[in-house]
Amino acid sequence: MKKNMEWAALAVLLLVLFIVSIYVVRPFLDAVILAAFFAYVTYPIAQRIERILKSKTLSAALVVALAVLPVVVVGLQLVNVYSREFSHLEKIKFSMPMLEEIDWGRVYALAVVELGSRLSPEKILRGIGMGFEFFIKAFIVLAGSFYMLKERIALKGFLISLAPPSREQSAVRFLDTVDKMFHGIFLGHFITAIATGFIASLGFYLIGTFIGIDFLRTYPLLLGFLTTITTLLPIIGAWPVYIPMSIFLFLVGNIEGASVVLVFGILILSVAPDIFIRPYISGRKGKTHPFVVLLGFICGPFVFGAMGIILGPAILGLFKATLDTYREEILKEQT
Repeated sequence: MKKNMEWAALAVLLLVLFIVSIYVVRPFLDAVILAAFFAYVTYPIAQRIERILKSKTLSAALVVALAVLPVVVVGLQLVNVYSREFSHLEKIKFSMPMLEEIDWGRVYALAVVELGSRLSPEKILRGIGMGFEFFIKAFIVLAGSFYMLKERIALKGFLISLAPPSREQSAVRFLDTVDKMFHGIFLGHFITAIATGFIASLGFYLIGTFIGIDFLRTYPLLLGFLTTITTLLPIIGAWPVYIPMSIFLFLVGNIEGASVVLVFGILILSVAPDIFIRPYISGRKGKTHPFVVLLGFICGPFVFGAMGIILGPAILGLFKATLDTYREEILKEQT
């Protein structure tokens, strides 16, 4: 009786500590989930690199560095594109007599004054805080990805060691099932983003060519990469890429181009990936029914917010894996 009470007290203590731990990391839980997502997706690559380098530390560091490099390159490319387009606008401005008469220095000065009047100290501090939080989360994602890649096998061994000796093989099979399911969900999310970015590049290039929209024809790869990045971000999707373009085309009077870009974006870049591509790939790779994955992708964000697009299918898949283990391990022993 005394021993049972000790076990119950330990269980309660562990539960309380678990809840407190979740509360402590809650502000950065999305960064931890993104780190787990990245580690699951890139682990096969890290394994192959490890066979060559013979070092888990170097292979994990190289994978993280290779992931950061494209973001840096695209950031520099965006700066280059902005500078080029701004210089083009300057040439247009001084080639038109009406625009030459405008005192642009005064216009810029008034714009700065107006912006300054709208920025209160509270807003400035809030902006600085948001920027600081972004860099902290980015650091957690990179550091978490590195350590999860490096210590994945050790972490799995630790979880197995928590099971009673009589249940060790059941724990191994359960973790293998969960591992495949998580890998399928995360890999499906990643492949969907890559496929959406490729389709976006091709679609924007064709639209720009046939309708005569210069920036679509000139920067399809850049727009495709931006689409991939926004699709990777939970619950955001591709709309931050095609909605501003549609609005811009509408404002400059290109109604046809705005309509085509909007329809292409909604149907091909938003609806098709979320309804068809992502559930199919995640369900097939993770050995989970596509409808369960689809339900998780749709319902998850309503419960957990932005991270729900990953947590939703993961939790439903984990529930299914638990039921499968109960059916195959526990019930078989009782019959």
